[in-house]
This record gives sequence, structure tokens and C-alpha cells, in this order.
Amino acid sequence: MLSRENRVIGASVALLVAIALVVLPVAEDTLGLALSDQPLAAFVLFAGLAVLGPQLYLARTDEEISPRTRVRFAVVVSAVFALTFAEPGAVDWSEGTALLADLETLQHAVLVVVAVGSLVGLVCYEFVAGYRDRVVST
Repeated sequence: MLSRENRVIGASVALLVAIALVVLPVAEDTLGLALSDQPLAAFVLFAGLAVLGPQLYLARTDEEISPRTRVRFAVVVSAVFALTFAEPGAVDWSEGTALLADLETLQHAVLVVVAVGSLVGLVCYEFVAGYRDRVVST
């Protein structure tokens, strides 16, 4: 028998596959939107359904593994996926506000910022949590 965790993750992956096989081709044919041209939307769909959704749901409802561990895993894997979907070389950071002119370059920049910001936020959170644990234990 499958564990509850495996059923939740399996259901989210099955939903992702169903969307990829049914919804995305219809959207591409009717609207002319290709997910391969939209890296930010692809990241939100893939990382949201395959990683963030199940892990945050299980962090809220599962009592076997600590919620803090699940959130840490979700943040790190989401950052890795954000860097995978982004092309940091496609962004010229010296352009400043010219990044706003090209939508695809802006999406790549947002993905890099999401990845770096989530990792920096996780490190800051861990420092604060460690400090609070140390202060309380002394």
C-alpha cells in the first residue's frame, strides 16, 4: 500500500502530466501561447504542481516529517528549478530599466531573482531560527 505522502506527490505529478498532455496543446492551438516561450509560466506550473504544492500541503497536514524540513526542501528545489528554467546568461544586468522592455528577458531576470532570493531568505531564516534556539536553550 502506498503511503499518504506518495499518493499526494503521485497525484500532483499525474495532474501535471494531464495538464501537459491535454490543456497545454489546446491552449497553444487556440491562443497561440507556447509554454516553451514563457519560462516564468513554465516554472510556476512545473515547480508549483510538482514540488511546492505537495510539499506545502504535506507540511500543513502531515505529522511524520517536520513542516520546517518540508518547507526547506520546497525552497531549495524551487530555487534549483528556477535556475534551470532561467537563462542567467540571457540577462544583461547592466541594462537597468531596459530589462522591462523585453518580456522574455524580464522573465529570466525574475526567475534568477526568485532563485537567489529564496536561497538568501532560507539562509536568513535558518540563522534566526538557530539564534533563537541557542538563546532559548541557554
